[in-house]
Amino acid sequence: MKFETVLALVTTTGGLGGVLGGVVVSVLGLRRWRKTVVMGVCLAVLGVGEVIAGLAPTVWGLALGMFVGELLVAPLNTASFTLWQSLTPPHMLARALATRRFIAQSAFPIGTVIAGWTAAVFEPWLVVTLSGALLALWTGVQLMGPGFHTLEDRMRAEAARPD
Repeated sequence: MKFETVLALVTTTGGLGGVLGGVVVSVLGLRRWRKTVVMGVCLAVLGVGEVIAGLAPTVWGLALGMFVGELLVAPLNTASFTLWQSLTPPHMLARALATRRFIAQSAFPIGTVIAGWTAAVFEPWLVVTLSGALLALWTGVQLMGPGFHTLEDRMRAEAARPD
């Protein structure tokens, strides 16, 4: 396959994963699960998707990795925004979300520069694979930590405390 065809196939497959994740979270919702656990699981699966993409010997393996990596982005964002909206006082919400967005958008160009420098030194597949493995393992360790499953309750108790 030509490069353009591979790029289109892989990007489209990743996009389909993102759309499917959005549809699933819209239909099922996230009310039953703790938002912090949803976020942790989504990040771990995203890391697994990166590992699949990094180690893929075929175009179809790369497409699968992209699909898996993008599948849980919508639930991740939904859980994150739900936590922010439920824990932040209404008069501070716009400022908190604007600050969050500024930090997130500022990280993208910094990450692009770091990725470029890293790709010049190491093979890109190795960087993607190790980054995904690190994300999945670190998130898995956090999920198994003794205080992680009470984190959301502690955050809610702290948010409800009068200043």
